[in-house]
Amino acid sequence: FFEAIEVFRKHVQATVFLDAGAVPTDSYVGYALQVQKKLRDLRAGYLQHVTSILAISQFIADSQSSIDRGNSKDVSVVLLGADHMEQELWKAQSLEQKIDTQLDKKIETLRSEGYKLVLNLGRWEPNCYKNSEKSFEIIRYLLPNHKVCLLVLADSESIDIPVDLQNNVSPLGFPDDNTLQKVMGCVQLGICMSDWEGFNLPLAEMQWINKPALVFD
Repeated sequence: FFEAIEVFRKHVQATVFLDAGAVPTDSYVGYALQVQKKLRDLRAGYLQHVTSILAISQFIADSQSSIDRGNSKDVSVVLLGADHMEQELWKAQSLEQKIDTQLDKKIETLRSEGYKLVLNLGRWEPNCYKNSEKSFEIIRYLLPNHKVCLLVLADSESIDIPVDLQNNVSPLGFPDDNTLQKVMGCVQLGICMSDWEGFNLPLAEMQWINKPALVFD
């Protein structure tokens, strides 16, 4: 991908790089760590040769785009949009629609049983900068005074639910945009324990539908 920049420079007048940034390497090991280090090497070697860079946030522009480019010249910020979920860009097919119907029933059952619903924003990815497993601590903190259930965007095989939280964590799988927006509308709160986000799109999605969300600064 980055090597294509050299080809573009020979054939077109302008080459623009959309910069979503590289993630922190903390806690990564083995092949995953090699990939992230290679990515950073490629950024440093090639981004100085593009005509301009469009960073998805001021944070990315300041912390990565300008540094990898060598200066802030021709580095601009174009924020991501948050209204995409209303455009049905990712719509379930017939087989998935059956799953989404089951998901609606699951949430309705939880609500009828008196659970307060908290959504872990974004993909479930423990043992890295996403800090997904830290959400368990939030639920434990709330449990003495609230009947609460953590909704997680993962299937049951990819999340290790602690024994003491078996009745308070519910994997939702990977719903399409329509279903996910319904889920967001049903919850009392969205939380994101991530230490690092280039933009934090799930936060913007929650704000778009006027739902409360808590994330780290």
